[in-house]
Amino acid sequence: MCEDLLAEQLKSRLQNVALGDDWAEKMKAQIDIWEKDNAQSAQSFAQNLDEKIKEAETKLDKLVNAFLDGSIE
Repeated sequence: MCEDLLAEQLKSRLQNVALGDDWAEKMKAQIDIWEKDNAQSAQSFAQNLDEKIKEAETKLDKLVNAFLDGSIE
């Protein structure tokens, strides 16, 4: 009984501080924007990383070829 009363009191107090539907929708919209921004940022980061890897591979190939040709020791 006492627990039910306490639960009811907590519920009524929490309803006073609960966010309205309009705020919840605004927050969901902002979260969607953040998720899209993060996805775009991650994609851009991955593309830059791929480019750097290709550049490093090209440089490594040149060094290996120069070594094999005897240009460098």
